[in-house]
Amino acid sequence: MRICNRFSNSRRNQPTASCSMHRKPVKTNAGQRKSLSDSELPEDVEFYDELFRRDFALGQGSRNMAEEPDMSSLSLRAAEQSMEFPLIELLEIYRRQHGLECQSLKIRPQERDGNCFFRCLSDHFTGRPDNHLVFRKLVVEYLKSLYIDRHPVPLPEISVEEHVEYMLQPNTWATECEIYAAAHMFNLRIDILTGGRGSPYMWATTVPIDADPSSVLKCLRLLHRDRVHFDLIQEEW
Repeated sequence: MRICNRFSNSRRNQPTASCSMHRKPVKTNAGQRKSLSDSELPEDVEFYDELFRRDFALGQGSRNMAEEPDMSSLSLRAAEQSMEFPLIELLEIYRRQHGLECQSLKIRPQERDGNCFFRCLSDHFTGRPDNHLVFRKLVVEYLKSLYIDRHPVPLPEISVEEHVEYMLQPNTWATECEIYAAAHMFNLRIDILTGGRGSPYMWATTVPIDADPSSVLKCLRLLHRDRVHFDLIQEEW
């Protein structure tokens, strides 16, 4: 059975407190697109090395910065520090359950500027987060093509045309639609450790349509910190 837990982030005029994980109805249709091929790799992405290029083949804006949580706040900083040990413990449990050969899993923080999900994609594939605008355009344009092909992709809360135009703008938070599109585009299993704000952290998985989450897929691991920000989880050797 396909497991697909999705995430929805606030629109720019909504307070961050409304950000939460929830399920939305999915419109099912017949069309389907293939994942990105090696010939479609963008020329303007600076790949860190050939390993990232192979991984890729297989598989500033108007946002008000005050909308992001103020991590300089002493109370939030203390709360984050108090959660650090449980997070490390959850990562170790995950590593053992999935039989990963790496020594540990570590959290690679990303800048809190509304581009965090795309920074994670860039960092994962190219070894550096600053190609996030390229990955934003890739994912959003691919999402648009999924809608055109009547693929069973999650529907946005606004019209598809408005959503695509909105998501092409820098500093705009990714939604469940972009997360699913990235999973399908790069043939990834996206495992997200989400929680905080008074809720326990737990794992959720997004996979391409008709893919078995237990099958062998390239995996992107993310921390959805306090349900408002994505950091990359990397293997440490």
